[in-house]
Formats: sequence, C-alpha cells, structure tokens
Amino acid sequence: MPRISTFDLDGTINNSDKLIGTDSSDGTTKNFNIQSVKEFVYAGISGDATISSSGSATVSSNQPNADTLTTPRNIGGVSFNGSADIDLPGVNTAGNQNTSGNAATATKLASAATIGGVSFDGSSNINLPGVNTVGNQNTTGSAATLTTSRNIGGVSFDGSGNIDLPGVNTTGNQNTTGSAATLTTSRTIGGVSFDGSGNIDLPGVNTSGNQDTSGTAAIATTITVADESSDTTCFPVFVTAATGNLAPKSGSNLAFNSSSGALTAANFVTTSDKRLKSEIQPIKEGLEVIKKFSSYSYIKGGEKESGFIAQEVKEVIPHAVYKNNDGYLSMSDRSVLAHMHKAILELEEKLVAIEEKLK
Repeated sequence: MPRISTFDLDGTINNSDKLIGTDSSDGTTKNFNIQSVKEFVYAGISGDATISSSGSATVSSNQPNADTLTTPRNIGGVSFNGSADIDLPGVNTAGNQNTSGNAATATKLASAATIGGVSFDGSSNINLPGVNTVGNQNTTGSAATLTTSRNIGGVSFDGSGNIDLPGVNTTGNQNTTGSAATLTTSRTIGGVSFDGSGNIDLPGVNTSGNQDTSGTAAIATTITVADESSDTTCFPVFVTAATGNLAPKSGSNLAFNSSSGALTAANFVTTSDKRLKSEIQPIKEGLEVIKKFSSYSYIKGGEKESGFIAQEVKEVIPHAVYKNNDGYLSMSDRSVLAHMHKAILELEEKLVAIEEKLK
C-alpha cells in the first residue's frame, strides 16, 4: 500500500493533481492522482492497492456499499446476491417453502416441554392426570384464579373464593337491565309467543279460547267446565287413587241427567261400619217423630215424585237436612228411615200388647 508523504499545493486541488508517495514494497517514489485518493478515503477501503504508471489506483477488496454479494445466499430456498429483488413462495407469491429437513421429519422436540405437569418431547404419547388418567392437575398459579376478574350477577369474581348473589342465595335483587329483561329467543307458552317484554293472555286460562292439551297438558291440575242445563246424559269421571297423575275413568253404569239432576246407578252403597261411628245411642222416638211431618207426591224438575218436605223434616230431624250454596235444602232419607224403623218396633209392641189383652 503506498504511503503518502508530500503533495504539491498551488492553492487549489483538483482530480488531476498528483500526490507523491513511497511504495512500501520496494521503497521507490511514485506519483498517483487525487481522484484515486478521494475514492480510497470516501470508501474507507482497506486492502492492497495497485497504482498504474499513469497514477490511477485500484484496490482488490469489496467496498462496504457493494451492489452484490461476493457469495450468493439462499433465503427461503431462493438464491439472493443483492443484484435484484426476489420472491419467496408462500410469502409474497404462490407456492410453498421447502420444509425438508428436521422441521418436516422430526420425531421429537429439541427441547422437551411440559403439558399439564407432564414432560413431552413428541417421542411418545403422554397421559394427563385428571384428564385421561387418575390424578389431579397442578392448579397452582393463575389456574387457581382468573387473571381478569369477571362480574357474575353484578358481583366481582376471580375464583379465589365463593361469592353470594343478591336475590339468589342472599337478600337483594339482581340487576336485570339489558337482555335479561327480555328473552333473546322468544318462546311459545300455551301457543302464545312470549319474550318477556310484556304480559300475555292464554286462551282458556285468562281469556276465551282453548288450550292445545296434546302431550303433557293432558295431565293438567285443573280443567275448564261449563254448566250443562240441557237434557243430556253425562257420565261422571273418576280416578283410581286420591293423588297423583292418573288417567280419568268413567262407565255407563253411572249416569247423570243434567236437566233433571237425576243420578242413576245400579246400586248406591253407604258406608255404615260401626268403627266409623262414635257416640252411638238408640233412637228413643219413632212414631212421635214421623207423625210431625207428612209424605207427599209432587212434581220436581218436570218429573212426578213422592217424598218429604225438607223444611218439615228439619223441624224434628235437623241433622237429616242440608243447605247448599244457593240456599236450597236437601235431605238424607237414611235418618227418616231410621225413625220409621223405630216406629215399626213401637207399633209391634202395641200390637203384642193388644193381642195379649184379647186372649
């Protein structure tokens, strides 16, 4: 490399001016022009330089701001030496990167990782306690609590402890503003659409009409009835137990005429077990009681009947007469029959006494 020792300065410097230097290889003095010096200085070149007889110098090294690389390099499988832009398949042009090598065929991870507290390097399957095998996951750390607290029913919850919800398990009311005031999806109740935004009327419940009673509506706890006053034979409905969801039953051997009020059956049986009765006393009067009311024939409900007048019977056998909600009286013939039985026994005693006197 030449060493610059002196130069001729005439007040100005131009590219044709020469610098005088000593060649370090042989000690000779040589001239080279200012242009070459400027190129060396500006480029920051290091390396061997060659000076021609004309004074021009060249250097055998790459400049730091070279336009190309001495040795091309591969970027994403594409050769690049800096002379032009390149496209990378799968990045800014169609195609796929070449993933051959360990990334495509690796059988295990270079560094094992921990999954659910179990080491995993990809060489075999692993079992996670509490997931697919017996045991418990380690829930220490943020897994035990929420990183960000959430509001549940207006109460902050981060999982660190139990919370109470007003109106659920403690006194107070939930904030029902927002979609809680209405249903996101409307539902049908008794055939009527309901989204919670207002009250609805149900046909056959609080407005005229009929409910669709197919399905479980057939076991409703109440039924809608109407007064039937026409001359119609009806059949009472019964169930086989006192409680429960039971199928209704009926039969033609028990009929009711809605016009006359007549209840017809093959037989009427009244419970009369002594174990069901208390304060049992013999009837002391028979004739004296039945003589205080009369028997009549009359028309009731358009039908000819014979019987008693409840008001008369009430005067002597008050427990045999009942009053309904409309104020009308009804009576049990059993009480009258019991006094008639006593009267017959009394008549028999008198008949026996007469027969004794006639002997």
